[in-house]
Amino acid sequence: MKSEQVLKKRVMKEIEKLPENHLREARDYADNLLKKKRDAKETQLDPENDPILQVCGIADVEPFAHKIDEELYGEE
Repeated sequence: MKSEQVLKKRVMKEIEKLPENHLREARDYADNLLKKKRDAKETQLDPENDPILQVCGIADVEPFAHKIDEELYGEE
């Protein structure tokens, strides 16, 4: 965690040196990174809250798997 704090201080020092128009770009870039982070979190699959994911794989065990192969491929 200490290296994260050092990195944040270094970034802040560098930002303080930027002219105003570049500050806006830096802010926009930071906003974009935060939006990507939020979007990634929102699209994460959560089996506990998704009924489809709760049943995924249920047919991988006998007797279901054998019956599915039989129906799909005519195998016995």
